[in-house]
Amino acid sequence: MSWRENTPGHFERPLDSIELFLKSAGEKGATYNKDNWTVRAYAKFSGGRSADDTKAALKHAWKTLRYLQPQIAASLHGDSIHYDVPQPAILESWMIKTFLVETVLTIDELLASPRRSSLPTLHYLPKTSEILFCSSHWRIDAIGATSLVNLLFRSLAEPSPISFGDEGKNLSSGRDEAARIPQDVSQEDDDAATSLLMEYTTNLPSLGLPIQLVNEITSISSRVKSILPRTATFSVVAACKRKGIDVTSAVHAALIVALQELNSDLSSAERYTSWGIFNYRPFIDPGYTNPAAHSVAVMQCSLPISFIASDFQENTFSLQSFYSQLHNPFNSAALHGMLAPYTRKCAAMMNQPLPRGMPQPTEPLVHGLGVLDRYLEGKYGQDAVEITDFWLGGIVLTRQPLFYVWTWQGKMTLSMCYNEQYYTVGFMISFIERVVGVLLEELNVERQ
Repeated sequence: MSWRENTPGHFERPLDSIELFLKSAGEKGATYNKDNWTVRAYAKFSGGRSADDTKAALKHAWKTLRYLQPQIAASLHGDSIHYDVPQPAILESWMIKTFLVETVLTIDELLASPRRSSLPTLHYLPKTSEILFCSSHWRIDAIGATSLVNLLFRSLAEPSPISFGDEGKNLSSGRDEAARIPQDVSQEDDDAATSLLMEYTTNLPSLGLPIQLVNEITSISSRVKSILPRTATFSVVAACKRKGIDVTSAVHAALIVALQELNSDLSSAERYTSWGIFNYRPFIDPGYTNPAAHSVAVMQCSLPISFIASDFQENTFSLQSFYSQLHNPFNSAALHGMLAPYTRKCAAMMNQPLPRGMPQPTEPLVHGLGVLDRYLEGKYGQDAVEITDFWLGGIVLTRQPLFYVWTWQGKMTLSMCYNEQYYTVGFMISFIERVVGVLLEELNVERQ
């Protein structure tokens, strides 16, 4: 699945298993002319330039990213991806299509009216010094998007001349090649992949969020968040260390308790079944472990989890065991061998209807991103440019919200993206605050 230069300046490679899976997931939004799970990265920034100078500098920085990360300009052709070294007119056409100056819409209005695009786009709001990066998920993951924004602002603060022609050397391989995941697997590995997927399919339905409304007209993807101050964040991290658990497990356990409270009168509330998202970068070739060098890539995997939900402590125990499974070399090797067929089976399942009578899943998909300071510096060019606010999110067109947790600049953020077709904003605010409340109560931490 390596890139091949079939003709001078024209590169191609097939999509790998995780890219095909996410392509299938994105196509669930075709009815609304949107991509489900579109990745969004937002930043508000300050600097000493005028709006016009900033616009020109951002345009150059975006063009620089095309050279450093050429996959932002690669095009999808069926189940393969192509990149062409651009002539000046083609480069200018790409800039017009993908660098968009928003002089009318506010960030909230822009978020509420996403435009489907076959290519990643960068939106600049000059009145408020904000940018929004958007891309189909098959092309990039959340950590990659964070790293790409970091590279954008580094290029903004410290511009350098660029000349296109040899940028093909910067094209990134997919996860399967970068991690040397075998594609031709034994029947034993294929059977193991089927068994792994069945851990999800045979344990449905799961407890989840009760649908608040069904508005077939709206289909607006929205976001709510809760940010813990530095003192509370420090206390949460310290409490988790004392208990020997990681923060993602604790937050995930609190979310399940909040779901249990909403489903206390339902027998189906006993079992929790969902997916856990793992950063696969620790398992890839050392040449790909630096997100700054290979930002535009999907280096993750999703594994099923299912257990009988209990109290916070028992939930945490189950989740800690789940999230630490790849720390075991034996488990890692076993998963590695079956990951390609497993991911292909997940993609096939994505295109199949649920069994008759099976309710659509509504449990939030939890994505623990860890400490984003590893990927996002925040200050650039001797503090000439500074990011003052940052968040990640995604467009959600199904009943399953995306639930992110990360820490940046000492503050923990819990963020949930959802669709207004199914949930009210008031309900989602109360739910995310209940998750925070359970987390702090169980860890004996004061918010202020």
